[in-house]
Amino acid sequence: MNLDEIQFSLGSSDPQVRMRGLTALRGIDAEVAAPILINQVDDPEMIVRSFVMMGLGYKRSDQGFATLLKVMDEDADPNIRAEAAGALAKFGGVAVPHLVQHFHQDQHWLSQMTVVLALPDLNCPKEFLEVARIASNSSEGAVRSTAIEQLPMLLATPYEDDALQELLSHVTDSDWTVRRNVALALRSFDDDRAREALLQLRQDAQHQVVAATLEGLL
Repeated sequence: MNLDEIQFSLGSSDPQVRMRGLTALRGIDAEVAAPILINQVDDPEMIVRSFVMMGLGYKRSDQGFATLLKVMDEDADPNIRAEAAGALAKFGGVAVPHLVQHFHQDQHWLSQMTVVLALPDLNCPKEFLEVARIASNSSEGAVRSTAIEQLPMLLATPYEDDALQELLSHVTDSDWTVRRNVALALRSFDDDRAREALLQLRQDAQHQVVAATLEGLL
């Protein structure tokens, strides 16, 4: 599609046609594509808005950054807010304080998981530890599991021992999927405390947890 065809597609009443137009923006420079994407931010279809958020993460601009912040703060759909947070992370370190703030303000599990998954790649171990400690104690099992799974990202940082301490505090978590992720994470730590905890988890009543302690040893 050329630019005129893309603009025509985005004016269609068919959301599938609009999505094809958005997809075609992949071949357009960011300074041209970003304003077009921003014009579609209020599209009535959730799937189209999701494509717009992803696009703004790849076609980065100052206006796109500001738009993603607005969407993270105001959109009623948690899927879109989470998609916007994931797109914002593609801007790199400048996104870190905004992602941390979003984690604290948006209590929906999708948004919180998105931030937990994004921060380890942004070279911000202190901020990640802050978020991971809260997430690993969330009432949502999926958020707890995700945070536990990501804690080994703090290996070889000044916060390695903090990460291990957090993992050890979840050895007896009531959710077996969390205990399984604890076992998987602990295997990355060369520490007697981690080895002792793995021996304890090897006696777990849930066979998936036991299997996680043995993974890689066979």
